[in-house]
Amino acid sequence: MAILVMSFGLHTYVIKETQVCIGMMKFALNHPERFHRPYFAFFVGLARLWIVYGVQISNSIRVVGLCDVIDIIIGYVAVMALLEIDKFTF
Repeated sequence: MAILVMSFGLHTYVIKETQVCIGMMKFALNHPERFHRPYFAFFVGLARLWIVYGVQISNSIRVVGLCDVIDIIIGYVAVMALLEIDKFTF
């Protein structure tokens, strides 16, 4: 049960992050005059999208192997913190 709740929480967070990344890519393509290299700005949004999906997939694989509820909760908190770090880097 805890795995399902954690997966639902992470998936809703990933959906929000996906919308942000797609918005970044869309803005870069719709307003190329605001950038010196609009395709580079597009690929930054694409890289962020890959990072979000990579973290989600790797954490889902890791959590499937956990048996203890407290380990699952710690994994959820750790991934949420990890996904917040990429906001600061970009």
